[in-house]
Amino acid sequence: MDNMDLVQILDIIYQKLTKEVSSAYYNGNIDELLKKYELEEETVGHFHYNYSNSKIIVIGESRVNKSDLEYIAKKNGIAPKKIEFELDYEKLTNYNFEKFRYNMSYSDVLIGPTPHKVKGLDESASFLSMVREHPEDYPKIIELRDANELKITKQSFLNGLLETRLYNEI
Repeated sequence: MDNMDLVQILDIIYQKLTKEVSSAYYNGNIDELLKKYELEEETVGHFHYNYSNSKIIVIGESRVNKSDLEYIAKKNGIAPKKIEFELDYEKLTNYNFEKFRYNMSYSDVLIGPTPHKVKGLDESASFLSMVREHPEDYPKIIELRDANELKITKQSFLNGLLETRLYNEI
C-alpha cells in the first residue's frame, strides 16, 4: 500500500463498495447494509424495493378485463407474473391497504377507483390520502385517471404502466 496514491486506494474502495451495495440492493438486504455503515438517517424518505423480486399491483374497479391489462403489460415488456390485480370493487372494502407500508415486494401501485372506507387507513380518509401524508413509507403510487377522475381504462393503464419504476428499470 505504500506505493499506491490516494486515487488508486479510493478506486479500489469504490469498486468494492459498489459491488456490495448492488448485491444488497438486488437481494433485498439494503436496509442491513445502510445500518452497517450508519446511513439510515441519510436515506429516510427514500422507499426501497427489490427490483428482481418486486411486482406492480393494480387496485381498483376496472372497466377493462384482467386479460386485456395483462396483454398491454406483456406488449410493453412486463411479464404478467410481475403484476397482481385487485379489480373487484366490493372485495376492496375488506382489503388491508396497510400491507403496502414498508413493503419492498411492490415497486409500484397503480390505483383506480376504490372505496373510501377500507381496512388499514389509520386516521386517513382514503388510501390515497394516507399515502400523500407519508409517501416515503410506500411504493410509488400512480393514479390511473381518465380526464379528471380515477378510472382504469386501457389508456390510463398504459399511461400508468409507463410511469412505473419497474417499467423504467427494464
